[in-house]
Amino acid sequence: MATPQQDNSSDCGVYVLLATSVLVQRLLNPEQLLEPNLNPWSLEGVLFDADTGRLQFQRMIGEIIDRRGRKIGTKVDIEISPSPS
Repeated sequence: MATPQQDNSSDCGVYVLLATSVLVQRLLNPEQLLEPNLNPWSLEGVLFDADTGRLQFQRMIGEIIDRRGRKIGTKVDIEISPSPS
């Protein structure tokens, strides 16, 4: 099955997260599929921009930190150091 491919050896994790995000959104909102007979698992024709995706994930992490604070975990909390502004 065709999937978007990164053009370097460092963005594979960003591409995995972006692809996962697209697939989860399709599964949670099947009525939003543009083509009714589209295979929801197909990423053919989908394009990713790693820089935009990286910023999107940084914002999401920042929002989680804003809501929950810097402590994460269940048994032993881990302090997350602030990101450079």
